Amino acid sequence: DIKTNLHGATTALRYSKRDLRDMLEKLTYFYERLPLSEFLKLDIVASSTGARTEVPFEYIFRHTLGRPRDFVIIASEISRNRGALDQDTFTRIVRDASAGMLVANVFSEMRVFLDILHEREARGRFLALLTHDVLTEDELIDVWCRFHGFDREYYDLHGKNADGVYHPFRELFDCGLLGVVQRDPSTGRRHQRFRVPRDAVGGSRRQLPASSHYLLHPALQAL
Repeated sequence: DIKTNLHGATTALRYSKRDLRDMLEKLTYFYERLPLSEFLKLDIVASSTGARTEVPFEYIFRHTLGRPRDFVIIASEISRNRGALDQDTFTRIVRDASAGMLVANVFSEMRVFLDILHEREARGRFLALLTHDVLTEDELIDVWCRFHGFDREYYDLHGKNADGVYHPFRELFDCGLLGVVQRDPSTGRRHQRFRVPRDAVGGSRRQLPASSHYLLHPALQAL
């Protein structure tokens, strides 16, 4: 997703959702000789009983980090299982490919920026503490205390200024796997915001952007 120009400078490529859908359409037609709708077979999907329905592309898109390679990986896994593709198989394939390959790729690519989550064992121990995918700031602090082996009193006295206070969550945010809720100043509407690959990695390594809630990326669901 990065290209180098003739002068040696790098430029981040920006892909809209429409760009990515068109790429996937071309990909399935080139390799499968099928339009995307026939390749995916399903008109709508729901991730669980009672969940809202959505078209298959939207479900795939939510489980990626918006990179073309993510769609290539997921499409390849779907292609292997098209003979038995129903809703349950489709959602399982997308979730497993996201968690098993996309997430692993992200942590590998971001390794140089990670102090804690670059080790698979530490990632597993950290993710095991996350019991649901929408968390308040208090819940993040509780997980931080359990992960580091401190109590809340220590956090209140020293944690806000201690090295590593938010490291696991800040690293998750920098990897694009933890989102925040932001309000559009022009419309007042709230929306989810995840860091995307074209965004620079910057800011305090100990602090998270302020948010009423923090959201785990759907790609982590199977983990």
